[in-house]
Amino acid sequence: MGRLWQSLILAHWNPLFADLPVESIVYAHQVAYYEALQESTRETDSAPFTTFMLNLPWLKPGALL
Repeated sequence: MGRLWQSLILAHWNPLFADLPVESIVYAHQVAYYEALQESTRETDSAPFTTFMLNLPWLKPGALL
């Protein structure tokens, strides 16, 4: 449910995100995704999760194929 909201918020902020396969990308990096969430929770700081999300292969050529 959290990723649905994440996708909706990103798409509302910038329509480019509506066409990105967020679920597929997160699934491909699922272990690191949950580690980043746990670290953010442990530190009560969103920086680890934000850094993880920004370092995903969103716009790297060929990464989304």
